[in-house]
Parts: sequence; structure tokens; C-alpha cells
Amino acid sequence: MFAGDWHGNLPWATSRLQSIGSSRATTILHVGDFGIWPGSSGKRYLQAVENTCARYDLNIMITPGNHEDWARLTTLWANPKRRDPGTGEALPLRLTDHVQVLPRGHRFTIDETTFLSFGGAASVDRHLRTEGLDWWPEEMPSETDVESAVVGGPVDVLITHDTPESEWCVPAVRETLARNPHGWPQDSLAWAAVSQSRVNRVFEAVRPRLLVHGHHHVWDDRGVQLPGVAHQTRVVSLGADGEPGNVWRLDLDTVVPA
Repeated sequence: MFAGDWHGNLPWATSRLQSIGSSRATTILHVGDFGIWPGSSGKRYLQAVENTCARYDLNIMITPGNHEDWARLTTLWANPKRRDPGTGEALPLRLTDHVQVLPRGHRFTIDETTFLSFGGAASVDRHLRTEGLDWWPEEMPSETDVESAVVGGPVDVLITHDTPESEWCVPAVRETLARNPHGWPQDSLAWAAVSQSRVNRVFEAVRPRLLVHGHHHVWDDRGVQLPGVAHQTRVVSLGADGEPGNVWRLDLDTVVPA
């Protein structure tokens, strides 16, 4: 199961977890803005999510969004104990027994289907936020992150928080980017364009059969044909908490044809 932005919305998260748990799914791939927040509210939310996951034996793997406590994540990943002793690469962070956060560029396999997690995005509302409290500059994927992510070559499924650029994004996201319905300032839009460009470069380089992302709070999907790639790629945008299309079930057997 894939899940879109939850923004620390505990009633919504609990209801989705109960629904997913009742369906006998075991793994949730969360595309970010999960609700990794500082302070007591963040701890209470995480503990409540853990309690529900434990009840249904659900595991959540988070590709972090922009609205996460990136200062905390960055500090944890700087610890040598949380890095591969051989390669020096950051390892998944286990926040609780059933909830873990994936570093940018992390690759993993489920039932022979290969995945790449590339988290983060630019906050277009950063001018309304306070650095270190509810906004962190580490949210932006770096050039080094892009280079590291593509080294391993193609994957079956790419999980990002942000969308690729307009050539490949779903129609609902393209319309949102074109209309700017919230009237975000130009410097914020320019900041966001950098994030989309970097996600786009990863997307085109690893040539997935499926890309799933959140961030833009709209449900939509489309098929695209990357240049020089024999297969078609499905791009899926998930809705946010309280919106349609926040949770989406994927049959792994449909990703790579037999």
C-alpha cells in the first residue's frame, strides 16, 4: 500500500492504518509529509501510529517529505552507527518498531521488485514558517543526492515526495503549477522549481516503470514514454489527508510483466 501526505493528522492516520490493517496488507510505503515533527506533539503522534501498527502488524517505510524534522533526520544520519560501515551510505532510521525512514537514494527490493526512495522537496510556504521550528533547509535534495541516487541504474519503482517537471507530471499537478492558486511568491516558486528539476533528473536516469509521489495534494495518474525506454512509465500522484486518493494499493505482479 502507498500512502500520501498525512501531516501528523492522527485521526486520519489512525483510520487509514485500521483500514489498511483490515485488508491484511503488511507494508505501507509512505511518500512523505508523514508527520516527523519536533516536540511533544510529534512524539505523541509517532507513538499513537506505532500502537496502531503494532495492533495490525503493519510496517511503514517513509520517503520523507519537506514538512519533516530534517534537522533531526540529518543529525541522526550523521552518526557513523547509522551508516553502512563498508560504503558509508546512510541506513534506514527505525523511529519505532514498525516505522522507519528511508534516506535519499536508498534502494530496496520487495518480492523481486526494485525500489528507489528519493525524499524531500521545496516548501513553497517557507516564507510563512520559522527555520528550525517548522521549516528546515535540508528539505531540498542536493546535487550530490541526485548523483548518488542514479549511480545504481534503473529501478522498477521510484518513490519521491515531489513531482517531476511538467513534461512528465500528471495533469492535475501541471494545472496546479500553472495556476498557482495560492499565490505563492516568485522566489518560493523558483525554490520549488529546483526541487522538481532534481527529482526529474533522477526520474529520467533510473527509468522506472512506476513513479509514486505526493506533495501536491491531488490524486491523478498518467502513462508517459521516456526517451529511449521500451516500457511505458505510470506516474501516480497521491492526495493528502482528508482528500481522495490518499491511499493506493499496488499489486506488485503488475509492475513488471511476466
